Amino acid sequence: MQPFDDIRDDLAPVRAQVRGQPLFRRWLQVEPLGLDGYRLTGGPTIASDLPVTEEEAIERLEPILFPAGWSCVHCQNDTYRCRVDRPRVRICRRCKRSRSITSGTLLQRQRDLPRTFHATAWLLERVRSTAAFARAYGCNRKTAFATFRRLRQAVVRPPEPLQEPVVSALIGCITQQDQPIAAPPVSTRYGTVPAHRAPAVAWLGATRVVCFPNVPASLEGAPHILPPGTDPDPSAPKNCAPFGPHLRRGHQLACYLRSMVRVAHRHVSTRWVGRYLRLHGWMVRQRNEGASRWQQRDRLLRCVTQRPPCFIRHLWRAPTG
Repeated sequence: MQPFDDIRDDLAPVRAQVRGQPLFRRWLQVEPLGLDGYRLTGGPTIASDLPVTEEEAIERLEPILFPAGWSCVHCQNDTYRCRVDRPRVRICRRCKRSRSITSGTLLQRQRDLPRTFHATAWLLERVRSTAAFARAYGCNRKTAFATFRRLRQAVVRPPEPLQEPVVSALIGCITQQDQPIAAPPVSTRYGTVPAHRAPAVAWLGATRVVCFPNVPASLEGAPHILPPGTDPDPSAPKNCAPFGPHLRRGHQLACYLRSMVRVAHRHVSTRWVGRYLRLHGWMVRQRNEGASRWQQRDRLLRCVTQRPPCFIRHLWRAPTG
């Protein structure tokens, strides 16, 4: 990755929205500079100061993992020694038991800790997808996907009721069939279509996002999270989000998420869209609170270290022919 790699290289597809919507600029943390340029807001780029070795990553991660200092989970002793061949494994000097500092977190079994920091910077500062990160970092696509899935899993929370104003956004044009077993067809207003071509539905409040894989799932689950009296049909005219500078904050957020998903994740199946929407909604909420880029990185890493491990099954495609 380049030392000053940031979002400014990816703003061409959404240039009109960025210059016409002040909230877009806040959520992307950029400001127009001249005719075609942009300057960054929210502090310096995270990508300008990333760990390269395992030891540097452990040194950065230790204050987040152990705010009060390391202690043995078995005997509460605070003295240890490290293994030379495995820097993240610490051996208690009292009970002689060894334990990795990332054990019990989403970083468990993550072989390359510096890759986690690079992926965090990529998520917070770029619009491009996982495949672009794999090319820039020099790793396998499946490895990059597993790294990003751990980060996205960290911000997943149970659905909470949305507050007014509420708006719906149909996320379509995402047509890659990336499941080994085909799901049954889905009925839409345009007829019966394959499950991977059915548009996903995102319901948005002020800064919170709840996503459903298709319209029937939205009709079934949306009444539990929508305010009383709201039509659960996402295609209802009063629920749709047209684009314009006069829109309310919830409508602008819907347009922003729809634009970002289409730019960055246009080759992803709709049944995966919810993970990307939740992550974008989390970042929007952090930036609305005025968090700098460094604070967002530390909060995301803190979420990763506070969640239990997520075991990802081996990704594979069904044989063709």
